[in-house]
Formats: sequence, C-alpha cells, structure tokens
Amino acid sequence: MKVSFHRRFGGPEVLEWIERPEPTPGPGQILVRVRATTVSAADWRALTNTFPGGVRLVAGARFGYFTPRHTVLGNDFAGVVTALGPGTTRFDVGDAVVGQTGLRFGTHAEYVLVPEARGLAKKPENLSFEEAASLPFGGVTSLSFLAAAKLAPGAEVLVNGATGAVGSAAVQISKHLGARVTAVCRTEHTELAKTLGADEVVDYTRDDFAKVGRSWEVILDTAGTATYGRVKSVLRPNGRLLLVNGTLADGLRAPWVAMTSDKRIVVAGAAPVEDPMEQLVRLADRGALRPTVGRVLAFAQIADAYREVASGHKLGSTVLSVG
Repeated sequence: MKVSFHRRFGGPEVLEWIERPEPTPGPGQILVRVRATTVSAADWRALTNTFPGGVRLVAGARFGYFTPRHTVLGNDFAGVVTALGPGTTRFDVGDAVVGQTGLRFGTHAEYVLVPEARGLAKKPENLSFEEAASLPFGGVTSLSFLAAAKLAPGAEVLVNGATGAVGSAAVQISKHLGARVTAVCRTEHTELAKTLGADEVVDYTRDDFAKVGRSWEVILDTAGTATYGRVKSVLRPNGRLLLVNGTLADGLRAPWVAMTSDKRIVVAGAAPVEDPMEQLVRLADRGALRPTVGRVLAFAQIADAYREVASGHKLGSTVLSVG
C-alpha cells in the first residue's frame, strides 16, 4: 500500500512516498481501505514540530524531540471495511465507516488498522466519504470543549475562528445545544458563518469583538488570539474561556484565574466525551451537523494540502481523496 512518510521534522518537502505491506487485523481490530482523510492543524504541528508557546517541551515526549516518533500522520478517515480480526462484532466487511485514530495517527495511507472498540462508527448515508472524513477532528474537539463549558439553552457563545474545521463544528453544535452564537471570521467567510447557524457575525478585519459592547458566557477560541487578558472584560460572570490552541502559559494561568475570580480557562484536555464518533454521526444523520469541506485534493497532492493548512486561513477541512 502507498503511504505518506517522513523521516525528519520539516515542511512538506520532507514528505516521501513509500510502499508498505497491507496490514492484517489482529484480535479486536478492523482493516479499513481509506477513501478520504484530512490534513489538520495537528498533522502540521506533528510534521513541523511546531507547537503553541511552551507546549513543545511537553509535546516532545509524545511526538519526539529531535526525530519524529510518528512517521505516518493523519488521524481522520472515512473508508470501507475490508477485513475483520478475531472477536470483532460491530462491523461487517463492506461497511462504510468514519473514524479517528487520535495520537496514533496513521491515516495518510491507503489502509489503516483500527480498534473496533473506539473511535469508529458507520458513515452517515447523507455524507460523501470526503465530507465524512471532515467530521472527526473538528467535531470531537468541539464536543469536548463544549462539554467542559456545560452549555445551557439560551447561553451566549462566541466562536473566534468560526469557519475552520473546529470553529464550523463548534458553531453548529452550539446551536444544536440551544445557544445563541456569535461567529468571528474574516470578510469572505461571513456568509458561510451565517449558513452554519450563527445568529451574529463579527468580521475581525473591521471590528474587534472585544470592543463591540457585547459579552458572552462562553468564548471558544480556535485562532489563538482570544487571550484571557483581552477577553476577560467581555466574559460574563461564571464565564468559560475555551482555548483550543492554548499555550503552556494559559494552562499555568488557569488555576490562578479559578482561585481569584468566578471565571474559568479551559485548555487542552477538556471534558471527556462518551462515544464522540457516534454522537457526531447522529448529529450528521439529523442534519444538525454538516462538515465544512474547504478543499478536496488528490492523495498525491498531500504536500499542497499541508501548505493550505500552514496558511492559517483555510476554510473548514482540507481533505485528501485517497480513491
């Protein structure tokens, strides 16, 4: 099988193509022929060894300090089950599935071996493989952070960076939970933010959301620009600041903020969610969550996909069609 591989940290130029044998599933495992995968911000960080301030010191233990521990990246996929290991019961050969490997990575390949017990669900029939592959990264991240916020119906939520993979999912899931959502994005994406369900849109190239005379119970930041110092005055009493790209400094600040105020900062490692893939599939089946696909590229164009992600202004998910 064809695999996108890298031996050292760097930009897209370090990627190479290699051939590996097709894996054989062991007990409790399923082999999936990958039809579509994504290149996410997590893949970019792992490829380039670039992490938010201070996080690199911690991340190195998992990703490697000088050479990569994960040489095949990608953690979202949609495809077709081709083989079952002993003891598997949930899926059949031929089932169309969607899933996420998490920090095991490995989906930038023609086949991926996954445990049946977690991170896998049947693909929604109303989604293409490319759309389904766009569900996990943004959807699971949003579910986790919004669970930590404990949204109540009618809550005022602001999503900063509302049209990326995480932001677009966060807008839709927040609306499904009954929140009133303000989306922050750039000029050319304002119409998309409205179609996602945002009640109000702030164009950050024209207005600073922290100075528009509004306040929110929850601010979810995917852009890395909503620091606590910037937004604490527009965060309501008992408000939650959800930092998807939080730094080590943010993590160290969080306990102090909790001790000295009624507000909270939530960084990486937000609330655990039971069966997140099944939850996402149910939302997609009901039409409550539609993945935002910014661009679909051929698997052979994976270097271009990384460049798209590196731009920092991608729309939704950058998808690779594996075939």
